[in-house]
Amino acid sequence: MRAALGTQRGFDNEEARNAGKACVDEMQTTCRDVLEFATIRGAQACGLDAKIGSLTPGKQADVIMIRTDSFEMTPLNDPIAQFVYNCHPGLVDTVLVNGKVVKRDGKLVGVNFEEVRQLAYKSRDAIVLRANGKNGLKLDGTWVPKQYHAGE
Repeated sequence: MRAALGTQRGFDNEEARNAGKACVDEMQTTCRDVLEFATIRGAQACGLDAKIGSLTPGKQADVIMIRTDSFEMTPLNDPIAQFVYNCHPGLVDTVLVNGKVVKRDGKLVGVNFEEVRQLAYKSRDAIVLRANGKNGLKLDGTWVPKQYHAGE
């Protein structure tokens, strides 16, 4: 959302400068607009607005709850703008998917982190083994992938 808003504002200001102004007089796209694009308008674009995109009786209840006791969200003057500009995954406290809690107090519910971590290590090690040193692959922190060229 932040990237979309910043990009649009860049386009708007470029248009204003091309018209001889220093910048736009008033922002055409607001934080509220961008939040709407990410929710109900996104659902409409996917043809799913009858099921998702807003908190409406009969729709799937997918909700995220954001911590507001952080520096990024303090003081909470404009919750929508602060959400669009300052929010990040580390501030997600609780997540409900179709009304079921899947994250609470910043931790996934019913997920064994150590098991997931071990699976990630096994997957990484299998990839490294199959790569067999191609492209100079090393796991010592010095590896920089070479540029990919189609046909190689």
